[in-house]
Amino acid sequence: MKLLTDIPIEKYNDTQHCYDFLNSHDTIGDEESEYNGLFHIHWRGPLDNNKIILQIKSILATQYVEKIYFWIENSEITINSLNFPNLYQFKDYIEIKIFNKDVIAQAPGPKGVKTWVMHYYDQQHGDYRYKTDIFRWVVLSIHGGVYTDADTLMLRDVKDIKINNWSSKWGVDPFAECCILKLEKGSDAYEQIFRNDPQNPQCFLNIQNNLPQAFSYKYDNLRITSLPPTFFDIVWTEENKNLPCLTLNNFEYFFKETNKEINLENFFKGCFTYHWHNRWNEPELKNSFAGKLNIDLDKIIKEKYNITPIKIFQD
Repeated sequence: MKLLTDIPIEKYNDTQHCYDFLNSHDTIGDEESEYNGLFHIHWRGPLDNNKIILQIKSILATQYVEKIYFWIENSEITINSLNFPNLYQFKDYIEIKIFNKDVIAQAPGPKGVKTWVMHYYDQQHGDYRYKTDIFRWVVLSIHGGVYTDADTLMLRDVKDIKINNWSSKWGVDPFAECCILKLEKGSDAYEQIFRNDPQNPQCFLNIQNNLPQAFSYKYDNLRITSLPPTFFDIVWTEENKNLPCLTLNNFEYFFKETNKEINLENFFKGCFTYHWHNRWNEPELKNSFAGKLNIDLDKIIKEKYNITPIKIFQD
């Protein structure tokens, strides 16, 4: 695992320092990185979920997009299925894909490793994120591109990150967190993670509750740069909730109404994403932080794609 050389390790969890760095740099890193315009989302819920639509709009508005691969497990659903008008409006930019063992079989690496990965994926998991921890590494190894958690709002073009393979960092702990992850097509990262516990050669499949330890800083075989959490998940990482860089300082506020003037320009300016952490049952209110950002996203999408998005926020 590599770190960004421009920020000392002792400053990696310093929110204000990393935020100031973001706002003083047009680009991050200096590698000859390539972005293929592919974005990947893993989802089990209703396809027309308003918060999923918000995320999709944020990708379309802020990124170079060839296709958003929307990965599900129900092979009977397509983009043309009835009752998905919110998703269908972006049909030219979304492709529904089925994630299953046939996809895992396409991943690079030894057959034996893929067999164990398939076995793990087939197991019953009390927490679906363990399946997502398989999914994100496998699909990026096959297709390349950028994976984001479904509860993530894109704020800044990730092409500003001039690094070939990178991940978000886990809070204050020395692990890659991967709420957002970028890999080049053909990456062997998932295979390396599989081997990364010397006490357990099947660590990727069996440590579950401690899965982040499989991509700890201590493993130098991972050719991935772990970027400071402030870049992607600024509220989660900050213990001092009164820093001037914090537009809001509690996850609960994002879908609550606010009197603040909020737009894409001033909402955590310089950060690449805002991770809002599973507030799926919160109502979508027009005058909330999220609702005000949605107004900007709709304007950009209208101008960029000539699409007038369907209303998703309540008055």
